[in-house]
Amino acid sequence: MLRIEVHTPVSDQADPIETAIREHHIKAADVHSAEIVHRSLDARAGRLPRYDWQIDLELENEAFYLKKLKARHTEPYHYQVPEAGSEVLETRPVIAGFGPAGMAAAYLLAAKGYR
Repeated sequence: MLRIEVHTPVSDQADPIETAIREHHIKAADVHSAEIVHRSLDARAGRLPRYDWQIDLELENEAFYLKKLKARHTEPYHYQVPEAGSEVLETRPVIAGFGPAGMAAAYLLAAKGYR
């Protein structure tokens, strides 16, 4: 599986996977599967806003495309929430910070029954 990046204007309504295949000159017959794994908005000052996409492609001849493209080899990864501990807590858990990591930690603890 290869991970490639493609950039599209915000106003572009085209499918980013098809755009990536077209821009990187990949034969459609070589594509077994494609999945968008990340999308971010680049709205820095001084340039037009654009979406930055990361797309995982499973291709017929990956060694050829790895040399040809500005891509990197990647393995599919699916995060699994660890099992809850068996120890009963005397007090509620404390989470420092309310950024993305803190909110994720709070959600995972709550989902496992820690209140």
